[in-house]
Amino acid sequence: MAVNFHSPEGLFDTSHNSFRLYNAYSIPNGHIRSVSPLDLFPQHDFPTLVLGDFNIHHSALDPTRLLSDHDQFISSPYFHRASAYLFSLLNTPGIYTRFPFTTNHRPAVLDLHQQKNCPAPCCILFAPSPGRSRRL
Repeated sequence: MAVNFHSPEGLFDTSHNSFRLYNAYSIPNGHIRSVSPLDLFPQHDFPTLVLGDFNIHHSALDPTRLLSDHDQFISSPYFHRASAYLFSLLNTPGIYTRFPFTTNHRPAVLDLHQQKNCPAPCCILFAPSPGRSRRL
């Protein structure tokens, strides 16, 4: 779920010598998800990048989507926790990252990318990709 990078000389042209990358897939099960916000958004000061498909829907990701109370109930703890620990969203709201292969489904924001204290070079590694695939 997490990979730590360490360099005594610093990373990404900064003085930070540690960097953590989280990648998670959260399986929905009613009102809970298999990966909790507490696990995804830890409290520490070094640069961190959180990537994944959390199976949540929130207006910060897709402002034009009509959300149910259930969607808001499920997604809000993730966004509150991320905000409380100064993580910021890298996705551009409303820019889809999943494009279905059939017309029966609408495009969606599949991946959630959040960063904390992450310098610009690591932010440009991620781009939307069609279907269910992801590119780094």
